[in-house]
Amino acid sequence: MKASGRNYSLVKYDKPEGNYMVLESLSQEKNNSRIIHIIRPSAQKDVFKLGRGHESDLRINDISVSRCHARIKLENGKFMLEDNNSKFGTLVLVK
Repeated sequence: MKASGRNYSLVKYDKPEGNYMVLESLSQEKNNSRIIHIIRPSAQKDVFKLGRGHESDLRINDISVSRCHARIKLENGKFMLEDNNSKFGTLVLVK
């Protein structure tokens, strides 16, 4: 996180080389363990599927999430989130 021109680490993890994104799964229940996902595109894989389905790269076990809910991809050095016409849409909380 960056605030007032200063970088802060919110979670400790081994930072990979190159482009990567860190995602945190938020739970509806308090005092649950957090799940951290690190997405790191490569020449072989630059699109990641999010959803409940078994074919998803990031599986989200929540009934409000579609089987094939959304995709994250790296385009021109920027991560893009694309909703897959899911019933409830896709919300992002940026910390």
